[in-house]
Amino acid sequence: MRKIVADYIIDLKLITRNIHLFLFGGLLMGLLVASMQLLMNLYLKDMGFGESFIGRTLSFNALGGVLAALPAAYLAARFHIKPILIVSTILMAVAFFAMGHTDSQAVILMAGLSFGFFSTIRGIIAAPFIMRNSSERERMLVFTANYSLWMVAAIIGSYMGGWLHDYFLVYFNGTVAPAELEIYAYRYAMLVTSIVGLTAIIPFMFIKAKKPAPEEVARAFSWKVLKANWRLLFKLNVPFMLLGTGAGLIIPILNL
Repeated sequence: MRKIVADYIIDLKLITRNIHLFLFGGLLMGLLVASMQLLMNLYLKDMGFGESFIGRTLSFNALGGVLAALPAAYLAARFHIKPILIVSTILMAVAFFAMGHTDSQAVILMAGLSFGFFSTIRGIIAAPFIMRNSSERERMLVFTANYSLWMVAAIIGSYMGGWLHDYFLVYFNGTVAPAELEIYAYRYAMLVTSIVGLTAIIPFMFIKAKKPAPEEVARAFSWKVLKANWRLLFKLNVPFMLLGTGAGLIIPILNL
């Protein structure tokens, strides 16, 4: 038992400063994502949009993730990840803010698309970043910490979004028309969570990025590998596609 604890402590000490900064920034971004998943549907419904438009917005959000998948892998394999993290964080915050401060359906749909696009980029580049900034010994611990912190962010962010909404309900009570009270509460809650998510650029700015190794660049988007393994990749992805289809029909609209 002592050896297990001692090895665990050694693994913790091996985690680099870059990883610490990445995990902290990821936690702040996770708060934004969780708040968005909680508040967006409720805000759109309170704005008077029907379920069909809300479903379309969710579809655009998911479509953004699909469109980001290949470009994110390409960028992560060829460029410094630090500027990608910073730009993605800023544009996620801007998209969420825009979604909560407009009546235009087109703007809301584009903001949802952008949010899904840039949040997916962050998720995809996490793995190559961790691989570049960790050794084989502590790598499993870092991946576990990254996933665990994302779950913690989901819990805290959801609670924070609901608490901010209730706080602004009380804060604006008596100062705005009763019919607009809920809208004000949602909009200011979305503003605060956008600012919280934007603070993730602070730890990201202190990351000392490493260049991709030449062999990593050479492996990126190898069509020969894809062609040789397409059957295996298809078999691996079909269950996730079916699971995602079922989850997409239920989970995003549970809070409605």
